[in-house]
Amino acid sequence: MVASRPFAGVPDQPFGDPETRQGAMNRAQAAFNAAIEAAGDDFSQYPDFAVGLEGGLEKHLYKPQQLSTNGVGGDGMQQTEELWCMAWMAILGSNSALCTLGKAAESNFVPATQNYSCNKNCDQNG
Repeated sequence: MVASRPFAGVPDQPFGDPETRQGAMNRAQAAFNAAIEAAGDDFSQYPDFAVGLEGGLEKHLYKPQQLSTNGVGGDGMQQTEELWCMAWMAILGSNSALCTLGKAAESNFVPATQNYSCNKNCDQNG
């Protein structure tokens, strides 16, 4: 196994699925190429596969639900935006020009400006 940090060919902070997915694919291809170059003429050292990982952000629009006194959803709330973190993985095999792609589960992004601290908010012991 050889670890490398290949150039992703996308912005330092990819935004949206297309940029993030492309970054993972570019990293897998660059890692594969670097491993072949390092192996030189020793074909036994050629990689079986290469993996590229890329994390990014995306925007989700939603309309919060306002509950009425009887628990039934109400209207009148404005649509808002939230940032969500996500990641893509690309696996490039040695016998294929195709990448296998997978997207990680998304999670809500809470900016540091909101004074969020996992130790403060997630500690069950106070």
